[in-house]
Amino acid sequence: MSAHHGHDDGPLDPPHLVEVAENVYAYIQPDGTWWINNTGFIVADDGVTAIDTCSTERRTKAFLETVAGVTDAPIRVVINTHHHGDHTHGNYLTHPATIIGHVRCRDLVIASGKPNFGNIWDGPEWGEIEIAPPFVTFDDHLTVWTGDVCAQLHYIGTPAHTTNDIVAYLPDQKVLYTGDLIFNGGTPFMLMGSVAGSLAAVERIRQFDADVIVPGHGPICDLAALDQHVRYYEFVLATAADARSQRRVAARSRPQRRPRRVRRPARRRAHRRQPPPGDARTRRQRTGLRHRPRGRHRRHGRLQRRPATPLSGLTARPSTAPSSQAESQSDNHHRFRDEERQF
Repeated sequence: MSAHHGHDDGPLDPPHLVEVAENVYAYIQPDGTWWINNTGFIVADDGVTAIDTCSTERRTKAFLETVAGVTDAPIRVVINTHHHGDHTHGNYLTHPATIIGHVRCRDLVIASGKPNFGNIWDGPEWGEIEIAPPFVTFDDHLTVWTGDVCAQLHYIGTPAHTTNDIVAYLPDQKVLYTGDLIFNGGTPFMLMGSVAGSLAAVERIRQFDADVIVPGHGPICDLAALDQHVRYYEFVLATAADARSQRRVAARSRPQRRPRRVRRPARRRAHRRQPPPGDARTRRQRTGLRHRPRGRHRRHGRLQRRPATPLSGLTARPSTAPSSQAESQSDNHHRFRDEERQF
């Protein structure tokens, strides 16, 4: 990414152009590692179709200068094989070309925005990048013509390198642009896709009758390069399955801990009905009773009268007979209340 195209091992070789079929080209950028991708283009008399752009302004301008050295025709169409910035950052430099991609490619180019990766890479010279997402999208397949050359665009059908990988297949020339579904000589990147999906994508690529494969990174290859990918994907899946199995065995071998006894919260006791707010009287004052009768003297909620105890040594006072029946009932009533309070 630096000005001298170099890594820690020294300067990289310059990009080179390969004509893989008549009027069909592959633009190869060594050494094919992070952000150093391959592109391609198809030439016709009235225009050019480009397959992907590059990661930085300078690299994309170098690619466009290479195209201009082959033909004076303008770039009319750009095909994005997926949303990653090393294949889409240079889209804006092809304006007013039509940019085509999968429907999810457009969404993720917009969501990713301009490059901002903190200190992951040491000062890449991105340039004055502007985000230009695809504005012609498709779900499954689309055919693009460049003069007499037919390019069939196919969604790979499953998350693999990303969730929006497509291939550009030229059936008459038997050329297949795979984007980053193929890393020739490098380790495939699947953190934004699926390992199992990448394995399925390889089998889908085998179905195309291609003599030449232009990978997303690394040198041009053929279908034989797919075997290395299959071995790597199967290795990753087997390693993950072995790790899961060891984890299950370790979990079964650990001594089982007795479950902790959960203390249930104590049941709340029913509280007596509270007095209305502002009533400061005691319960005895509110009810007028000295105490609640208990024991044998309470039968079925009714008070039982005790038998009268004879008192010796007392002289009865003469009483006056009630003057009427009403006075007799009133005296009996008051006498009963007095005896009740004694209890």
